[in-house]
This record gives sequence, structure tokens and C-alpha cells, in this order.
Amino acid sequence: GLGEGGCGALFPQVMAIARQADAPLEIRRAALGALARSHRPDAVRVMEEALEDAHWEIRSTAIELMGSSQDDRYLPVLLRELEHDPDPLVKQTVIQALVALRAVQAVPRMLNYLTDPVLKDAAFSFFLSLGRENLRLIEHEAQSVDFQTKLILIEILKHLENA
Repeated sequence: GLGEGGCGALFPQVMAIARQADAPLEIRRAALGALARSHRPDAVRVMEEALEDAHWEIRSTAIELMGSSQDDRYLPVLLRELEHDPDPLVKQTVIQALVALRAVQAVPRMLNYLTDPVLKDAAFSFFLSLGRENLRLIEHEAQSVDFQTKLILIEILKHLENA
């Protein structure tokens, strides 16, 4: 089925299904997954277009696939989506994708979410996922934050030092 392969000769049809707003969500999600596995440049474009979809499930699926792709091309797109998407669950999915991509570049932006009432736990997990090798980077970024964020970062640094 669509879910296993990278879609081969059916690529144009799979791309059309992924973009078809009235197709069942599960079928669109499977189409996005097949496109992601194809690693074709036009598939990347469809994945980015999916972030504008009205259905949060489609946006989240595209984000999850971007995270599992191990493709750094998606980092700017994901960081933009973190600021842009209105749905907190989608934003949490973006943070999980950043964790999957080991996106150290996201550290300055993620500092803003350590005190966010909805996203603070996901942000905390993001920082813990960076590991001991990024202690110095986190310490450096901590110089420019407010007191409350600094307290949270101290807690994160303690966790990382003891890991």
C-alpha cells in the first residue's frame, strides 16, 4: 500500500491525493508519508504546503514526517511553523520534530517557550534532549534571558550535568 513504499510511478497521483482537501484524512496522511519517503524535491514542497492545511491532523503529520526525515532543510520551516500555527498541539509536534532533528540551531528560539504555560514541558524536553555536549551553548544563551527563564535553565543544566 501507500504506507510502505516511496510511491514510484504513482508519484503524481499520490501528490494530488495529499493536496486533495476533501479526501479522507487517513488517506491524505498516508500519501504524505509516501511522499516523504520519496525524498523528491517536489515532495518537500508538498510537505511545506501541508503546513497551510485547515486540518491540524494534516499539519501535524507533515511536521512529524519532517522531524523523522533527518533533513535539516526543514529546520527553518519548522521554526517558522512554531511561531505561526495557532494550535498548541501542532506547536508541541513542532518541538518534538526539533528534538528528532537534534536542532541545536533552535536553542535561541526555544528559550521563549520555557515559560509558556502550554509548551513549557515540551520546551524543557527539547533542552534535555540536546545532551551534555551542548551544555556550553545553553549556558551561553542563558546570559540573555529573564530571571524566570534563567531558573528553568539552571534546572536543565543540572539535569544535563548529571546525565
